[in-house]
Amino acid sequence: MKKLLIKPQVLAAVATLGICVSLALFKTGQLEILPRPITEQDNLSKQYGEFLMEHPFRKSMSLTKAERLDLGIPPNKYYEQEYLYTSDPQLLRPAPERLSELMEELSVNSNLKAPPGTNGNNWTERGPDNVGGRTHALMFAPGSNQRVFAGGVSGGLWINDNITSSSTVWRRVEGVPGNLAITSITVDPQDSNVMYIGTGEVYTWGAVNGNGIYKSTDGGENWVNIYSGGTTAEDKLTYVQDIVAWVNPSTGLTEVYFGADSMAYTEEVDANSGGAGFTFLGSNTIGLYRSTDGQTFSRLTGSLYESSAGSYYAPNDFDIGADGKLWMGTKYSYYTGEGGGRVFSNDGTGWTLVRNLGDNGRIELACSQQNANKIYVLAEDRTDSGNPVKIYRTNNGFSTFPNSLNQPNDADTGIDSTDFTRGQSFYDLLIGVDPNDDTTLYVGGIDLFKSTNSGNSWNQFSHWYGGFGYQEVHADHHGIAFSSSSRIIFGNDGGVYYTNNGGAILLPAIMVIT
Repeated sequence: MKKLLIKPQVLAAVATLGICVSLALFKTGQLEILPRPITEQDNLSKQYGEFLMEHPFRKSMSLTKAERLDLGIPPNKYYEQEYLYTSDPQLLRPAPERLSELMEELSVNSNLKAPPGTNGNNWTERGPDNVGGRTHALMFAPGSNQRVFAGGVSGGLWINDNITSSSTVWRRVEGVPGNLAITSITVDPQDSNVMYIGTGEVYTWGAVNGNGIYKSTDGGENWVNIYSGGTTAEDKLTYVQDIVAWVNPSTGLTEVYFGADSMAYTEEVDANSGGAGFTFLGSNTIGLYRSTDGQTFSRLTGSLYESSAGSYYAPNDFDIGADGKLWMGTKYSYYTGEGGGRVFSNDGTGWTLVRNLGDNGRIELACSQQNANKIYVLAEDRTDSGNPVKIYRTNNGFSTFPNSLNQPNDADTGIDSTDFTRGQSFYDLLIGVDPNDDTTLYVGGIDLFKSTNSGNSWNQFSHWYGGFGYQEVHADHHGIAFSSSSRIIFGNDGGVYYTNNGGAILLPAIMVIT
């Protein structure tokens, strides 16, 4: 993969040159412009363009959420967009009947079932090849301020050997399937050659599944699956929210923890579903897991790890404090219907439930590296529909309830001032603290914001389409990784973005297949 960065001025110049070359005929002393014959493709393009612009859905797509609510239509314009942009340019409507025809052909033609590229099923890459896709897992390689690991929810683990260069190539690692959702990554603090990744994204209703934990022993070049749970749909490890390799301060040994949850897959794949129309994948795997040898894992059991009898907490996020203490935040589990909003800590002698924030939602943590008791929390609040996202700061390690901080107010008038995630705190919820200055804090929902006074006030520095005077950075933010206070990478639904000045200028590190 290449990271492709092209200035708009260059694109304009290239486009202009292409038009001149194709339409101009040079003669002595003059330039004669010859009209290009109108083709059937031109007429089709014109017809389709008019269809897109004049369709009644175009009007409904311009309505505000309040106006859409008054009309009794969904608040988001997804279905109108889906209809328009999947319509056949000739039929001027979607053609789902073709899918049925293709499925019928697949059922009788064994050659078409073969993997792409094998004999009898030759496929050619047609793109798009300049879209990174949703990215959760990010990490600068140990000891490097250029080499980056990025895990795609749309598939694969990728390496960029020099994120600072526009000519570098993203390459996919061996041993991790290219269509497998990668959601978390960690490295052994005592052996930089040993790395682990967790797979499967639980936040999107069973749409992108995983198959457990992978390990590398050569610095991330080659990987093997080391733990995937059982064999049934309920027992397979399908969704791993986070994974961390941590040096236990009491033993001096590395321990690996990960958190698992379950989600409904919107088709029945198991007879145990009883005709419900869906199957909960990984329902028997929910909980906190530990390995002391980096190879075998076991779920921690007992009432401490249960939100109610027989229902385990689903860990969502891990972070390590300045004193080496390991912190963990939980999430609401759609399978158990409970368990969110808790904060646990482990000082090396075991886990302790230190605070219930009372919101029953997803918890993201960011620990100061200067003050062991200073920790930030970005929380989904499932109990407050008017303010479904909260930001907290504790200065005493949660001995008392943490201070509630003001939210950033997105300049976008379509994003409510009380919810910068625009109703998606279950999904896009990013927080990170500068490793060298715990007064500098970043949060992301639809857009990105920065605080330089411990979260007391915020400055917006991106907008999802470049509006309101801010630089364009793709919407829906999920991951952040620091090389230094100025060199940072962000992961969102559009891939990986890179800054070398603390966010003042962000550049897309576009993944291009080569």
